[in-house]
Amino acid sequence: MKYRYIEFTDKTAVSSKGRKRGWLFCAGKPDPELIAELELEPEKSGYDGSVVGYTTTLQNMGEKGWELQFVTPCGVNFSERGGMAGPIENSYIFRKTEG
Repeated sequence: MKYRYIEFTDKTAVSSKGRKRGWLFCAGKPDPELIAELELEPEKSGYDGSVVGYTTTLQNMGEKGWELQFVTPCGVNFSERGGMAGPIENSYIFRKTEG
């Protein structure tokens, strides 16, 4: 059996609002075939509208045959006063079995 893995994050630590909205953001730059396979949505920069990453949802990943393997904390959103400003950012690792 062959396994493929992909990592997403919810980007909570980098968001000024620190809220989870159900979107997952691809860690790294996926190749065009993976973007098409997963029907990833482009994430655009607020400055010039250029594509800065790709997003999806847990539901979409399941529908595409990817299994959530584990979720692990990967960041914290700190306030200007030094305390936590929101929820913990998580990393989501998915696996797909082939062959």
